[in-house]
Amino acid sequence: MYTAGMIEVYCPGCAELQVFEQPPCVDGHGVDCPEWLCLTCGVALLIDVPVEPAEWLALTLDSRAA
Repeated sequence: MYTAGMIEVYCPGCAELQVFEQPPCVDGHGVDCPEWLCLTCGVALLIDVPVEPAEWLALTLDSRAA
């Protein structure tokens, strides 16, 4: 039985579906924290993390090449 703050997703460490739990967030995200930990092996996943727009990424990569 799962409680609030638990989900079942594919774990790359276990190579199968596992239960993940959301640990207490030290960054102030609360229930929106993207960090989840596998209860079997301890692998940490970031789930539903906002991704920067492709245009921003291209500008960042261009500025590094200069």
